[in-house]
Amino acid sequence: ALTDAERLDLIGRNVARLARSPALPKREVEPFTGDHARLILQAATGERLGAYLTVVVAVGLRASEGLGLSWRDVDLEGGTLTVTHQLAQRDGEFFLEEPKSAASCRTVALPRFAVDALRTRRIRQYEEKLEAGEAWANDLDLVFTTEQGRPLHRRNVLRWFQGFLRREGLPVKGIKELRHTAASLLHAQGLSDRAIMEVLGHSDVRVTMNIYTHIFDEGKRGAADRMDEALGSGVGRRA
Repeated sequence: ALTDAERLDLIGRNVARLARSPALPKREVEPFTGDHARLILQAATGERLGAYLTVVVAVGLRASEGLGLSWRDVDLEGGTLTVTHQLAQRDGEFFLEEPKSAASCRTVALPRFAVDALRTRRIRQYEEKLEAGEAWANDLDLVFTTEQGRPLHRRNVLRWFQGFLRREGLPVKGIKELRHTAASLLHAQGLSDRAIMEVLGHSDVRVTMNIYTHIFDEGKRGAADRMDEALGSGVGRRA
């Protein structure tokens, strides 16, 4: 408001520019370990939203991208998934909107276990549609819905997920941590920075590496072991 007032010559000086903004604390996101990720997928096999967790971990989808995924964007025969929209809500109404950036629109290859989870999800959704009858309301053709075909509310999914983690005795984290976990697992498997960037839908590889990639304890141990192999045999010995 003060900037606009200064531009319109309503005030002579914008004193707000002299203020020093407080430094916001940076919350370090801790992804799930590889072992925990495997336990999550195993335990989620029989869960109604198990396929959602599987797909998010498999290709690092944002929560809203997963909730906005349409069947027309899933190619089970080709084993690919295309992100074209994300689920949004305004004034109590759900709708699909374009992803946050052009780079977010992407096609990624699905691991076999993710394809299997989506096949199971499609069968289950068909059964739910038959049971719901005229109450079925999946107008957006979403992959992940309520039992009546309505869009899933992000807060409800998070509440379910954290309750699921507590029941399984796993660390309680958010959906965002699943995306970080995917990035870290891809990095640990030796995928290039640019390839990870394209899977996650980033426009700048620095975002991928600075924010979304974490090295697990086993990765740190592996780095130490490799250095030991390279240099350890000669340390402490005289030529």
